[in-house]
Amino acid sequence: MPENQAPSQASTFGVSDKSAGHRDAGEDKGGGAVLIYSTFPTLDTARVLARQLIKARLAACVNVIPGMVAIYEFEGRLHEDGEAVCIIKTRRSLRDACVSAVCDGHPYSNPAAVSLDISGGAPAYLAWLMESTRSPQSGSE
Repeated sequence: MPENQAPSQASTFGVSDKSAGHRDAGEDKGGGAVLIYSTFPTLDTARVLARQLIKARLAACVNVIPGMVAIYEFEGRLHEDGEAVCIIKTRRSLRDACVSAVCDGHPYSNPAAVSLDISGGAPAYLAWLMESTRSPQSGSE
């Protein structure tokens, strides 16, 4: 490889350039990718859940963002609370299992857990996301 040429992003993630180039950006065996958005009362509770999702291979990556302020009405009162946000990246076929895990491990009685379909993106990144999560049919990928 010439000195001035960096390795491709596909190589960086352990995906061959050939396989990354032949995948549709949002589709794979798992039916595509989604983001799940959820909020937590503390950074620590968000980190605990994020680690559980990664260890179970329900998510490829969880971004934990501290310092958010949520303003909302609940049970007839206006609230303003500090929270941490989790952006969970997973395959579409694991969405329900991932949302269930978030809700089961969440301290809120009515946690935010919503998903957004990913319609495209960097093929090598999406391939890594699929390879980093388990196949719901086989239990592993």
